[in-house]
Amino acid sequence: MSQRLRQKGTTYVGKKRTRVAVDRGRRKQGQKAVERMREWHRKATTKSPYGIAWLGHCAHSVAAAHGRSASGWNAVDGWFRTPAKYRHSGKNAKNAPRGALQFWSGGSKGYGHVTVANGRGKSWGVDLPASGKIGMVPTDEVAARWGLRYLGWIWADEVADW
Repeated sequence: MSQRLRQKGTTYVGKKRTRVAVDRGRRKQGQKAVERMREWHRKATTKSPYGIAWLGHCAHSVAAAHGRSASGWNAVDGWFRTPAKYRHSGKNAKNAPRGALQFWSGGSKGYGHVTVANGRGKSWGVDLPASGKIGMVPTDEVAARWGLRYLGWIWADEVADW
């Protein structure tokens, strides 16, 4: 990557062909979100810090991981309410940076699913691998197990209506 394209105070993450610039603030916030999910997984919690059961509340879990009390949307609405310029989609979008929100569409009620990327091809979220609990699975497993369509990822600070 040429020096001309490098931004001061920025780290580039991801594979060489799919690198993404991550500033210090986003990197720190993403790390905190991943650590919160890891802690909830370790404690095998079934409820959020706000007393809401995790079962079926993926949007609430990612909001709580990023320090918010609620999301105000389901996964599909969160994706489509966010302006297109902030959405990262396409064939290379599965390599989301740590802390970014990853979105899927579909499901029995059409609400989709949302998780927190760990930055290494896996995602932290609810209901996988165990129902009603926080867990980490490879990004492709959400689509494989539930038949959902992967939409892409968005930085947590750019998601609309939260």
